Amino acid sequence: MMERRKFREIEAVAHRAPSAHNTQPWRLRHDRDAIVLLFDPNRHLAAGDASGRDLLLSLGAFAEAFLIAAASRGEGVRFEPDIEFAACQVGRFLPAPRPYPTSFSARHLEARQTSRLRYRPEFIDSGVCAALRAHLEDGWQLHHVESSAIALLLAVADRFFFERAPLVAELRRWLRLGQGNAGSGDGLSAACLDLGPVEAMMLQALLSRPIYPLARRLGLARAVARQSRALLDPPHSVIVLTGPVGHAGHVLSGGRMLLRVWLELAQCGRYAHPLSQILDCPNTRLELATMVGCSPGENILAIFRAGRSPEPARSSRRPIDSETGGRR
Repeated sequence: MMERRKFREIEAVAHRAPSAHNTQPWRLRHDRDAIVLLFDPNRHLAAGDASGRDLLLSLGAFAEAFLIAAASRGEGVRFEPDIEFAACQVGRFLPAPRPYPTSFSARHLEARQTSRLRYRPEFIDSGVCAALRAHLEDGWQLHHVESSAIALLLAVADRFFFERAPLVAELRRWLRLGQGNAGSGDGLSAACLDLGPVEAMMLQALLSRPIYPLARRLGLARAVARQSRALLDPPHSVIVLTGPVGHAGHVLSGGRMLLRVWLELAQCGRYAHPLSQILDCPNTRLELATMVGCSPGENILAIFRAGRSPEPARSSRRPIDSETGGRR
């Protein structure tokens, strides 16, 4: 399909795509006439993402990133969805007569970052909102909500999360707070979570298997909820992506659009920070749907803070396997 050298250059850039807990669930397989996009089931957050929403959003973002990276190098590539969960397959990258039409480049993919820091007290203006909506397909919408309006929802969702042992165990697996796993290339580092050394050590201890049951009884969930709610105190923008209710392919498409929206935000000098726990808690998801006026034919795919903050730490990426072009 393309020279292995060019493919490796493209893949290295595409791996800057975002994923829940920085799990990087994508895998690539070279067939004779196509590059097949697969996922690693061990990198699916089965407890927290039982529906596969975050998995498909991440894979859609990777597909979009791969097309953008290929276009930056003048390679004609198109993506054909072909989702087979039993085979852990998502779709194929195929030769195309011309590069993928996009306003973004490899430089934009490299520059995009998630920021969990405090945002300035300002709202996304109408011009930026219009630029973001220009990246959506028919039937998809972006809803703008003030941060104060969802502060309570976030607190409830965080309590829901930290009171459930399976969800905490899954988070624990992807935390990279100690020296021993700092070079793993995936997961959530202390720097990305905006934790100092003492805070990181405390969180690691509180979520550890021996201590978590006691910490939960002593109110760990309430303490975390208060801390995360404080992130919404400076008034700023929260954006909700909704799309048509449908099959898995719609969610995959949503991931592609979500990446374009985040890349546009980055071009406008803003960061994004997903608040997926609001969608994972049934009660807060229902309240959010009412808040943004979702119709019966609409589905909420993503919710995230958007705004300006100090420059955040960059999340790490796993090294490319020299034999397969996939990830170790």
